[in-house]
Amino acid sequence: MDMSRKRTDDEEKKMRIWKHEQMEVEMGKLHAMLSKLNIWQIHVQLPWKTGKAAQIEVDVDAEFTIMRVKASIQDAEGVHPEQQRLWLIKRHEDKHAKPVWYGLHRAERERLKQEAATKKSKVLLDRDSATLASYNIGSGDVLQVELDEEVTKRRQTAALLDELGHLTEQEFNDKIRAAFSQFDIDGSGNIEGDEIGLTMKSLGIYLTDQEIQRLIQRFDVDGDAQIDLEEFMEMVRIIMRGEH
Repeated sequence: MDMSRKRTDDEEKKMRIWKHEQMEVEMGKLHAMLSKLNIWQIHVQLPWKTGKAAQIEVDVDAEFTIMRVKASIQDAEGVHPEQQRLWLIKRHEDKHAKPVWYGLHRAERERLKQEAATKKSKVLLDRDSATLASYNIGSGDVLQVELDEEVTKRRQTAALLDELGHLTEQEFNDKIRAAFSQFDIDGSGNIEGDEIGLTMKSLGIYLTDQEIQRLIQRFDVDGDAQIDLEEFMEMVRIIMRGEH
């Protein structure tokens, strides 16, 4: 290998590490400034979503009431405060441990940070008039939004349908085929009509009994209560179009 090329690669690597560490320093300064103002960003988990969209950040003050936080979540996600139950996922930090992140490899830093966040407790924030300060919530803690089961199912379904809409045709076919094959036990290429709901649920699509019956009536023309893979794929497409 060309030694000059190797030196260039090493220099670029060092520069990337230095930039990352500088960014961490600047973020630390920002959080310190916000702490003096008694304002910080708190992470809110949305269990009915997946990927990056599963979490939002909300600007809060220690004197904000739980109801005010719920109102902020409503502004961001459109979930009415009366439908929300907030859980505090509190991290137990070792006050005696003072890890030094700098000088460590990035993977090692991430591992140590994850270990520091493993001990947690979960508390229901059931007093809407109480302040964040009264629950001793800090910037290292996380709030988790819990919704009524039916609301959660509707939102999970909407999130899944949105995800399917962004897949390529091949990715879509592979995902539906994998779910279908779980219930096509005998490999006949068909599933029973009463298994449609379970197959949809395995995908993350929750349907009412009435919706399932309408789909069966629409596709089971010969009345044998058998649905093949192509019919099932078309069912999913119909649901994605909101025509079910």
